[in-house]
Amino acid sequence: MADPDTGLHITHLAEEIILKILGYLPVEDLFRISLTCNFFTRLVSDREVVRELDFSKAYTFTTEDLKAFLIPRKRCLHISTLNLSNCYWIKASNFIVKLKNLQSLQMNAVPLTFVQFEAILKACPKIEDLSICWPEDAVPVPLNKWKETVDKIDEVQNVIKNMHSVRALVNFNFAHFMVFLMRCHALRRLVITGHHSRRFCVSASSHSENQDKWNFRLPYLEKLVVDLEDVMFPIPYLGGILSGAKSDENEEKGGDDKQKKPVDWKICWINNRYPAANMELISGEIFSKCSRLYLGLTLDSFEKIKSLGVLPNIRELMVVGAAAVTINLTSIVTSCPNLQSLNVLFGLNIALDITKVFEKLPDIEKLSLHCQPLQGPPKIASGIAQFHNLTHLSVPVCALIEIRSKEKRQVFEEEVDYTDCISFKRRRVGSRESATVELAAFNEVFENCSKIKMLQIGFNQEISCSPLKVQWECLSNMKKLESLTKLTLDSIPITSGSFLIEIAKGCTKLEFLRLKRLGPSGKCVYTAQLAEALPFCKNLVHLRVEQNYMAPGTNIFKALEECPKLQRFALLSEKDMMALNLDAVEHLIQNHLSLIFVFILGGMLTRDKSVKLMRKYKNLESRPALIVRVKNILRDVFDDKNQDNHSMPACHFNEMIMFRSWMYEFYDTD
Repeated sequence: MADPDTGLHITHLAEEIILKILGYLPVEDLFRISLTCNFFTRLVSDREVVRELDFSKAYTFTTEDLKAFLIPRKRCLHISTLNLSNCYWIKASNFIVKLKNLQSLQMNAVPLTFVQFEAILKACPKIEDLSICWPEDAVPVPLNKWKETVDKIDEVQNVIKNMHSVRALVNFNFAHFMVFLMRCHALRRLVITGHHSRRFCVSASSHSENQDKWNFRLPYLEKLVVDLEDVMFPIPYLGGILSGAKSDENEEKGGDDKQKKPVDWKICWINNRYPAANMELISGEIFSKCSRLYLGLTLDSFEKIKSLGVLPNIRELMVVGAAAVTINLTSIVTSCPNLQSLNVLFGLNIALDITKVFEKLPDIEKLSLHCQPLQGPPKIASGIAQFHNLTHLSVPVCALIEIRSKEKRQVFEEEVDYTDCISFKRRRVGSRESATVELAAFNEVFENCSKIKMLQIGFNQEISCSPLKVQWECLSNMKKLESLTKLTLDSIPITSGSFLIEIAKGCTKLEFLRLKRLGPSGKCVYTAQLAEALPFCKNLVHLRVEQNYMAPGTNIFKALEECPKLQRFALLSEKDMMALNLDAVEHLIQNHLSLIFVFILGGMLTRDKSVKLMRKYKNLESRPALIVRVKNILRDVFDDKNQDNHSMPACHFNEMIMFRSWMYEFYDTD
């Protein structure tokens, strides 16, 4: 740190300059610097340095490390924002109570009890922004026996009533959380999620005698997200929240002005599992104020939205579920003149005219068409190629069937007519002349949509189109997408993986790669090419491969060692007939310190070998965030009797398993 020629030392700089430098460093570096000497210990405690701390990616920090860094008195009183998101290995409550001036606390996925939650609210009265997993020890019992729970919440009501933002992961009965929510009168942002719940959520109908008690007052609410994949959010709760969001502050004060001003909604996510009759709970006023609307499209909701006419506020529209009869979504989409994102997610009986959508909305940036090919829009690839500003794209496999129109075809060498020639061998599935491959219409997407960052091709459980018609060789032209960061290829009948090498060389920014059920048969045909491509993926963070009869040896695992940023690796091959090389897996884990999640299913593994490997890497002090799961049977991985509730954190599922286009990006955006 000292210049040997001049004798100058970094401590000779003005403290204001050093503080400015420290403000740009991540928490890992601040922790190490604070251990060097008293001078830097004092500077790291400055308000400007530690006011906002983000430990969400500090995978080597233990609970004791956090205590040593945060608890010093001069330092802990200066912390106002603390992000411990997805730090599932941290036991946080015993040092958070020391942060008296904390205003924003993000600790979703961190284990928490109700007593700890109460202690945090009592010790940190200035909290306004809160993100947590709702405590699991709040036992779902009849409401008339909740007096103790309600009394504890009332003790910290002075803190709760001033909260502006709440995000909660609720994995069981919602009623306890609703008691808490009823006291959040200043709330502006509310996100309720319930992914990967391990407990049955008791419906509010079991408390019918108390349904009239769910009267919320949320006059300032601007952003509402109700996203529950595994469970259904009880209708009385939703109705109470929506009614409370429309209430006016003057009504609570008893003023003369009884007019209710409309809430300026930013997001409204309505779960598609609600019966159509409950659409009456959601007024047209709320629809017209949404900027991001997520709905289960039924005939009732279709007619209701259609009757509203032009919806200028909607920027993002997601359509989820299946309709009883074919519904043309074109009229709804074109009624949103400022639409930037359209996501038709698992939509059956839904039709869409891409040409008309382009004429009205040429600037769409995010487009997802998750619909059956036979019922989906015709000329998918040709229509998509017109959207030059696309950054996110998700299409079915049938988009690879289309051929360029004659006026757009390039001039190739004369094609030889082999009709009169003797044929000694039946043509291989998927093999064709390169000239024919160049005629694939999807090439137009690669040529005209150069801004694509996220691309997903295929999502169906079964390929509903003929493998002979799929022009999969054009995937090598994906190398033209230099901005590509996330790629998913699913159910494409390839016969060679050579295009993976071209993609890896051209798409140098690739961070996420998922390959699922590729090939016309169950046997993997691209192992060698994947191993050759991986060393070029220097920015790869997440890799997930789902392929039957794969049984990789050492080549893939050795290739992964060439990916310095790799954090999550998942391999699912349930029908393998050959044993997996666990020595190669262990060598990868030991030599790749950036790994935090390894998930392997299949590979003809014996229970003894897999248990031995998992125990070896369980609760390592040097790598507290590391999770290794190696199993032969799927039910063993998610068996609650054998695994604790936090053995498979939701953050790994969201990154690796539940990648659905861009639907998770909106959580942290304003």
